[in-house]
Amino acid sequence: MEDNAAEMMHRSSAVAIGALALGLSAAAVTSACGGQAPPWLDSLGYVPAEVSHLRVGPDGFPYVRARLDGEEFWVLFDTGNMVGLTLATPYFEGLPLSPAGTVRMRDSSGELLGESRIGVVSHVEFLGHKRQNARVYEFDHPRLVGLLGPNDLPGTRFTLDYRMGVLAVSSTALPAGALRGVRRSLVRSRAHPRLVVVEGLIRGRSILIELDTGKSRAVVDPGWAAEAGIPVRSDTVAVGSVAIGELSFEVTNAKPVSLGAIDPELPLPLALSLGSDLLSRYRMTVDYATGVILFGDIDR
Repeated sequence: MEDNAAEMMHRSSAVAIGALALGLSAAAVTSACGGQAPPWLDSLGYVPAEVSHLRVGPDGFPYVRARLDGEEFWVLFDTGNMVGLTLATPYFEGLPLSPAGTVRMRDSSGELLGESRIGVVSHVEFLGHKRQNARVYEFDHPRLVGLLGPNDLPGTRFTLDYRMGVLAVSSTALPAGALRGVRRSLVRSRAHPRLVVVEGLIRGRSILIELDTGKSRAVVDPGWAAEAGIPVRSDTVAVGSVAIGELSFEVTNAKPVSLGAIDPELPLPLALSLGSDLLSRYRMTVDYATGVILFGDIDR
């Protein structure tokens, strides 16, 4: 490996990269949402220019649009991607990128996935934001285009609404009147400040839960499950009853994957990661500035 290779955590989640969705007019926002503007737009303190259209793919993942040196991609908004703008190797090699070293990628268990190249792209547009000379990381996956994570957001809070097909991003303060629905505190990670983690309960046990839009289904740490007396099979775990505040649901088909290396310094075990199959049921607002997460549309 090269001497200049840095080490970074890259939890391969499940889908694609890129992301443009330039600021939309009120009419464009209405069109993107199937003929009506999101009913929460004003109450959550967003203006139309902060709202971007997203597509929910057949795989259930939320994709946004990006333009890199004139090339357009629809890519996954992956809240579990702590690396940054990431392109699959064929797309990475297809752009006129300037070499900027290499990086060692590791998964959520700490296992080395390999070494990937870093490139610099001259012009990037996504989510109403333009950048010059932005870093792009190589990603090796047979089906995906790439990943875009929370560290790339041009703001300090976001609202993701799968049903309306909208991702809104802002740096303004969350209005006091917006605190309706299920409100929880983010559990902060020093290693990954924009990791979306909340405290919850599994079968009455206090644990931490990651909210990862780049996973297709829930993932449970097999070591924690075994300690909790939950049977672990090679491909699936019936976790049982899970609660996040007033939200409660059953997780019957979690994939056993070690989560311990994401941040070993978290105050409680990171036992579970929820994916888009469950997260798509709710409107999710994450405010990094105040450390608050809001779940809306809880009656659906």
